Amino acid sequence: LDSYEFKDFFLKYFGSRVAQDILDTIDWNTWLKAPGYPADLFHVESQLVKDVQNISNKWKQNDYTGSGDDVQNWHTAQFEMFLDGLLIDIKKEISKGVSKDELRNKLNSMNNVYKFDDSRNSEIKFRWNKLILACDDESRYGLCVDMLNNVGRMKFVRPLFRAMIENESRRELAVNTYKKNETGYHPICAKMVASDLGIEVGGP
Repeated sequence: LDSYEFKDFFLKYFGSRVAQDILDTIDWNTWLKAPGYPADLFHVESQLVKDVQNISNKWKQNDYTGSGDDVQNWHTAQFEMFLDGLLIDIKKEISKGVSKDELRNKLNSMNNVYKFDDSRNSEIKFRWNKLILACDDESRYGLCVDMLNNVGRMKFVRPLFRAMIENESRRELAVNTYKKNETGYHPICAKMVASDLGIEVGGP
């Protein structure tokens, strides 16, 4: 069934049930060919999303230090949204020349109240590690290596290795970590990561 078969069925079915002048108001070209969401799409409000946006906006203020209560009842998806948005913001700040020392201080402040370093949730750890690498936080590289030593899913492993080698000074650490864990990764994962690192699978 394609869009035009649907249109034909729709008009035949409703042709005897709905007034023709109403059917004539349907802008088929827009519905079938125009990009984006419909202009009259019903807007759904989410308190969970608003909670994340509220805390994210607070952290954009230089004097905000956070509180454990901020995230006390959050679901994993809220942490994902928060950390994904934070990574986007941090990369923008880096591109504008904001000091990475300043950004690392922000990570420290967040960790003091949200305890991201201690998280055992892979989705949260993955995003936190990407932030660590984006800020070149050498004091926390061990958290990235630990995840790569213990988690084998390619959705986590490959992006982390790619993030590691964005800074050339970390390439040796990335290669050594890969070689240590190569046989524990799925063959496809091992092959793809080796390609990213520019080395041979099973190589010296």
